[in-house]
Amino acid sequence: MVAHPSLPVKSIADLIQLAKSKPGELHYAASSPGGAQQLSWELFKRSTGTNLVYVPYKGTGQLMPDLLAGRLQVAIDNVAVLTQYIRNGSLRGLAVTSLNRSPLLPDLPTVAESGIPGFDVNGWFGVYAPASMPPQIVRQIGEAMINVMANSQEELRKLLAKEMAVWGKVIRDAGIKAE
Repeated sequence: MVAHPSLPVKSIADLIQLAKSKPGELHYAASSPGGAQQLSWELFKRSTGTNLVYVPYKGTGQLMPDLLAGRLQVAIDNVAVLTQYIRNGSLRGLAVTSLNRSPLLPDLPTVAESGIPGFDVNGWFGVYAPASMPPQIVRQIGEAMINVMANSQEELRKLLAKEMAVWGKVIRDAGIKAE
């Protein structure tokens, strides 16, 4: 989670305070409408009682010029993408959305550490196959993927159930529709 340096915030607490003092005046950027970044902001807004305005973009490449120019105040995107801008001072890092700090920016706190307990937004990948696929093939693919992704089919099922519960509520509450 980053802010343009012109925004007078240096922490999540500052952002919450500013957003509450100016409801509907701060704009957040998110690539891919209905995607992870928009959902992250919707969860943030619901967790903090703030009202930030969503500005949709088709991707990170389209939103970065506006964010770097200060036409947008805040954004959430992949830490690997934002690290260079945080390090060179083009953007101010506020927090990472995962439950644990990023090895890329170990001094940047998590949103949970910043006063929103349990806030945990992580990117993840899963591999799916038709239900009719023979179990032996599923096992072989699963074993190969465990080596790459470090989780099992059962762990993926549990993760998916947890994610569906959290994000399903956020999507319903925010009235987000697939585009």
